[in-house]
Amino acid sequence: MQGGLNIFNTGFLGLVQASGDFAPPDSANLVFWGRADSLAGADADPIASFTDRSGLGNHATATSGKQPLLKKNILNTSHSVLRFDGSDDFMTWPDILSGVSAGEVFIVLKADAEPAAAGTYSLWYLSKTNAVGEAAHPFTNSLLFEHFGSDAQVAAFSKPTTTAAFHQYGVEIAANKMVVRFNGDIIWGQNKNSPGFNTAPLLCRNTGNTAVWKGDIAEIFIYKAVQSTANKKLIHDYLAARYGLTIADPTAVITPASYASGFSGWWKADSLALNNNDPVASWADSSGNSRTLTQSTGSLKPVFKTSAFNGQPAIEFDGVDDYLGLAASHNISGVVTFMAVFKQFTGFDNARIFAENGDQQTKVRRGGANAMNFYAGSGTEVVSGTSWNYSTLDTLNFYVWRRNADNTISFFQNGVEINTPGSTTNTTYPFNKIGVVFGGRMCELCYWTTALNNYDIAKLYYQYFRDKWGLV
Repeated sequence: MQGGLNIFNTGFLGLVQASGDFAPPDSANLVFWGRADSLAGADADPIASFTDRSGLGNHATATSGKQPLLKKNILNTSHSVLRFDGSDDFMTWPDILSGVSAGEVFIVLKADAEPAAAGTYSLWYLSKTNAVGEAAHPFTNSLLFEHFGSDAQVAAFSKPTTTAAFHQYGVEIAANKMVVRFNGDIIWGQNKNSPGFNTAPLLCRNTGNTAVWKGDIAEIFIYKAVQSTANKKLIHDYLAARYGLTIADPTAVITPASYASGFSGWWKADSLALNNNDPVASWADSSGNSRTLTQSTGSLKPVFKTSAFNGQPAIEFDGVDDYLGLAASHNISGVVTFMAVFKQFTGFDNARIFAENGDQQTKVRRGGANAMNFYAGSGTEVVSGTSWNYSTLDTLNFYVWRRNADNTISFFQNGVEINTPGSTTNTTYPFNKIGVVFGGRMCELCYWTTALNNYDIAKLYYQYFRDKWGLV
């Protein structure tokens, strides 16, 4: 086994090494498989055709003078790459994806360097229409853009490490879902897509010939369907073993407890063994910190609802006086990450999700006019603004409020950062209640006294919360 693989199926990899080849999963939906090692030629030969190993004959071709070079013994000692010059090299695929409404791509590549100007490196033209901006890999300032199968260019998002080293990159798209992975880890997602693909896809250039990619490509798989996590693992394991990469296991179980640093509280409706409409007197903390939420007064107790969302229960608050509280306030100082899955009923603005006694204390809340608010006990309340990208706040959604090290407040909905509109100067703020004047249903809440990064928030949404609660 070659070095660099951290998670693998040993029996499968043994078969790969013994046979010297790989049988891709879901071959019925594989529309292109290109591997530089399979190309005939000497070192530095121009390559006119990137042979399609899928059996469909969907070769990517290049005209004379615009052909990438075959470079030998570049990756993991012995493997070849196609080298694109960033000037005029590019390849054209036949119509491999038009009429398709979902897809996934896996690629092993290395960009030459960070581009000198924004938008000058376009990895492919695989968007829905030519009106969509480039798939910049990279853009500038450690950013990426993506458009695979999308009707809109995904806004710039940060990458976890340099693209000027060999890595595995992947994108999956389906209705209302796009997920981007870097070395197997989810680094971005969004939930506003009407997928489709153009009829004249390109490799290493945009449709306007204004952005040409520069770097090395070792292997590409393109599917006309999103692959299961088991299939992703097979492909990741193969690529990791062949090219000496470390690629995360997409089947790994992720929960809030996976992020132990600063983990302070976790309340799950599905942890309660109650009947429908039972009053909730106690909600145990699953974080291990014994921050149980309780309510001893009968008229102030929320009620338990079975099969509220996706076959899972929820706790319903009346929006008048129901709430649950801690025995003692948790006095938070500095950075914090609050997460919650809830549906708020129409007409209950200014409701507190996480709170402390009194209106002028800590409030992590739903504000008016479709805004989310963060108030740290004093100073100016930070308001998200109303430009939410997805459905109304009156449907079930996943929300994150994060106070950063520079005192700014970032707001997230369904795994994506919406905005960072302002900052707060107060550094200490207590928390001791949930559900104050909240009318709606709470499913799951958790918080950390650390600032989880955008990658971890996206991973938690796509690998835990989304499927569990049936979110979009």
